[in-house]
Amino acid sequence: MLRTMWFVSAAFVAAAALVSATPAGAASSVKVAFMAQMDNFGNGTLIQSTMPGCPNATVNTSDIVFFFKGAVGYFTGNHGFDCGGGNTFTVSFIAHHTKTSATNVGTWKVIGGTGSFAGVSGGGTLSATGTPGTNSFVDYYTGTVTFP
Repeated sequence: MLRTMWFVSAAFVAAAALVSATPAGAASSVKVAFMAQMDNFGNGTLIQSTMPGCPNATVNTSDIVFFFKGAVGYFTGNHGFDCGGGNTFTVSFIAHHTKTSATNVGTWKVIGGTGSFAGVSGGGTLSATGTPGTNSFVDYYTGTVTFP
C-alpha cells in the first residue's frame, strides 16, 4: 500500500512538472498595450507601455503613404520604437478614417527588431485620436507579440 501511494505521488509530481515546464528555446507570447504621443510629423514618445523591455521610447515614422478610396482616407507606414540600449522594434501599420470620425483605426504588425527585440513577431489593432488644439495625436496599440 505504501509503495502504491509513493508511486502515485511520484507520478503526480512528474505530470505536474511536465505540464508546467517550458522547453528551452520555446517562444513566449504576451499581450501588449502601448500608447504614443505623436506630433504631425510622425515623431513622438511612448507614454504608456506593457511591452516587455520597453517602458519608454522615442518613436519615429517612416515610409508614410496617404491615399483616398472614395470618402475613406487610408495611410500606411512604419513606426520605429527606440527603447534604449540598442533595443528597438519597428511596426508596419495601415489605418483609415472618414470625414465624420475623429479617430483613425487599423492594424499593425512587428516587421523587425534589434537587441532584446531581435526575432520578435506579432501585431494587433491600433487607433489614433487627435488632441484638440495641439496638432498632435495619441496612438493606441493593443495586440500580442511573440519573443523567440
